[in-house]
Amino acid sequence: MGLGVGTGEIIDSDSLAGAARHQHDIVLYDTAFPKVYIGGGISVFLAESVVATIEVKSNLEEDDIEQAVGAALKTKANKQSESAPTRRPIASYVVAYDGPAEMTTVFRWVAREYHRLGKTDPSLDTGRGRAFTKSTALDAVFVLGRGACVFENNVGLAGRYAHKYPFATWSVMDSKSGSLLLLFASILGLRQTGGKEDYRMNPFSYINGFEPSKLQLSAIAGTKTAIVEVDPHNPIPSANMKIPTLLFPKGISIKRSKRSRKRQRMAAQKN
Repeated sequence: MGLGVGTGEIIDSDSLAGAARHQHDIVLYDTAFPKVYIGGGISVFLAESVVATIEVKSNLEEDDIEQAVGAALKTKANKQSESAPTRRPIASYVVAYDGPAEMTTVFRWVAREYHRLGKTDPSLDTGRGRAFTKSTALDAVFVLGRGACVFENNVGLAGRYAHKYPFATWSVMDSKSGSLLLLFASILGLRQTGGKEDYRMNPFSYINGFEPSKLQLSAIAGTKTAIVEVDPHNPIPSANMKIPTLLFPKGISIKRSKRSRKRQRMAAQKN
């Protein structure tokens, strides 16, 4: 499978001509499939060909996460024909040049939007099956110089702690470096398919030296989201490891911040 990079929209066999579709900043696709160039650097890609989408942001804010979750839900809803190659589900990534000081804030935005929409994380298999588990919407958010929030169906760190925290579906990592390395390893992981030959490539070998300054494990489920901080340097359980706490102990508030509502009104006025 040759991997191409483009910009544009995704269609499936049920897509209607002229229907509104999200325009993705970056689309990673299998070059064995055709694409339709519609001008202005924009192409239309078949759902069967798409490996991943990447939304690029300059300074990540909560509105950006809300938009990215909406776009990812539409991407995940695309149908793929039964004759398509057995490969991982389409991944939806966000990459930002700057953002909040802590990745917990970013994860809070993701969790809040999931809860507002009534979405939860799927359960993850402990074996190879987790690699073919479709995330609810986003697969990872990478913020340069800050860290990453990674859904654990690909390259993450929660697997080291599965014996202690089997509930974990997300790794929330603070790190001044390594965000793009995690993105690179994640893309390598997406190259794995159902064939035995492809499983010989181990994307984890590229992040062996990566150790975040802060690591939290979490899962978005029900009306509350549990999150626990663990020792990123010691995956072996110890008596002094913190017990899981609730990120939102009083439940999720779906009210947007005043700043967010103001931006929404300004955008509406421009339109």
